[in-house]
Parts: sequence; structure tokens; C-alpha cells
Amino acid sequence: ADEIVVVDNGLTGDAKAVALGMQARFPLTLVEAGGLENYAALRNRAIEATPKGVTHIHKIDTDEVYFPGTLQALKETLRDPALDRVAATFVHFMIEPSLTESTQEKDVVFRFSRDLRWDGRVHERLEGAAGEHRAVGPATFLHFGYCRPQWQIFLKWLHYAKIQAGDLSHYKHEFIDGVRVPYLRGDRTPDTVLELAARHPSTLFV
Repeated sequence: ADEIVVVDNGLTGDAKAVALGMQARFPLTLVEAGGLENYAALRNRAIEATPKGVTHIHKIDTDEVYFPGTLQALKETLRDPALDRVAATFVHFMIEPSLTESTQEKDVVFRFSRDLRWDGRVHERLEGAAGEHRAVGPATFLHFGYCRPQWQIFLKWLHYAKIQAGDLSHYKHEFIDGVRVPYLRGDRTPDTVLELAARHPSTLFV
């Protein structure tokens, strides 16, 4: 049977009400994590709360959404008992859903063991995954985390830098051809920080 583990590190009232309401329809465990902002530690809380008997775990964040029907297709892939990892197609939108920064394969399902641990305060990676049997599943999921005003994304980057390194020096200066220059300069402002990112028109919703 499927199990859902939600790690709450600051759900708003409405979002928390939705999570609590889902407990009446699904086997859902809600893990309170207070103000914890170490992303690996948050994922590890989910691993610790995973019930016995679970064979595989699947991770997803609140700003990611699967194409309708493809999550069930991904689950069907796990009928092969030899699989240790399953990847899905990851579509990363930039600025708005009509612009795609990249499309790539991303491992999203892993064989479960108590040796699994996430590492890295930001941009975390999974350690302890056993087995090399991997398949690319039929699922596609969409990342909407960068579909908001660019100054909000810049604030997110500053927040990540604070979590990762404890300071904001990365966004104060950078070196161009060996010359130290301010990170924000000329046409690069908090309102345009994503304008230089590689992106192309999305055809997903055409």
C-alpha cells in the first residue's frame, strides 16, 4: 500500500488544513519540523518516518507537479522487483510556464533502506542508495519554483546562500576575466536576475 510522509517546516494555515484533511483519505504521516531549514535534514526526517514494509521511496517538493496520469505510470514501472532507481523527465520552468530553462532525467524513486541519508544543506544529494538497476520511467514532472517575480527568486537565492555558507558574499561580487565586479550591475538587478538564464519557449501546453 502507498504511504505519504509530509514534512512540515512552516506550512501556512490553508496548506496545513489541506494536509490534515488528506489524512482522512490517505495513509498520511505529518512530521513537524518547526523552522528547520537544512533541506537534507528535512528529507531525512521523512526517511525516519517511513513505515516498515515500504520497498521504495519517492521524493517530491511542493513546487513540483506531475503531468496527469504519469505518476500512476511511474508506479507501474515498479512492478519490476529488480529496479533500484527510477528516473522521470524533469521540466524546469524559468520566469513563467511558457519558458523552459531545461529538460532532463532526474532520479525520483529509490529502493528504500535505513541506510539512505540525504546530505547537503541546499541542493541535497542522496547517499547510501544500493543497487545499480535503473530505469527511466514514463513520468514527466514540472518544476514551477522559478515562476514568480524575479526579485522573489533573488531573495530565495540569498536565503539559500545564507543556509549553505552562512553569508551572502557570493552575491556581492564575482570575477569576470579576472576582474572583481559587483554581482548586481548594469542591467542585472533583482528584477532581471533570470534574464540571462538559458531558456526556450515551452511546447508542453500548446
